[in-house]
Amino acid sequence: MTHWSERHAIIPAVYVVLERDGKVLLIRRAGTGYLDGHYTMPAGHLDGNESATTAATREIMEEVGLHIEPSELEMAHCMVYRAAEGDHDRVSFFFRAHNFTGEPRIGEPDKCDDLGWFAYDALPEMVWEAQYALEQMALGKVYSECNF
Repeated sequence: MTHWSERHAIIPAVYVVLERDGKVLLIRRAGTGYLDGHYTMPAGHLDGNESATTAATREIMEEVGLHIEPSELEMAHCMVYRAAEGDHDRVSFFFRAHNFTGEPRIGEPDKCDDLGWFAYDALPEMVWEAQYALEQMALGKVYSECNF
């Protein structure tokens, strides 16, 4: 008998859209081997036995040193897409947060070399899934399916 995970793999990820004064906090990938030099929101994968909101608050602390209560996260978008490798699908949950404690800093210098607040009409070159999700959120869409 084939186990379900052998038939189809789905990798869940979380992104956090931190907003302040009409701007979004973005970090620039570096040293990862995947779209280095491009900006994205703080993000990461769910660890085993972890909810999406717990993963989001953990990633925010690890990547930019900010504390957010899970109850402060607002579901903003869910995106399902086939991974570039073609061997699995991804489900990405994008949460919006306005309330957080601390000032952002680079928490993982081996994965990020810059961070900053960017106006939505002046975004830098971004990782495609992050840019696509922001575009969908601007249209008021909370769900999308992509085949890039």
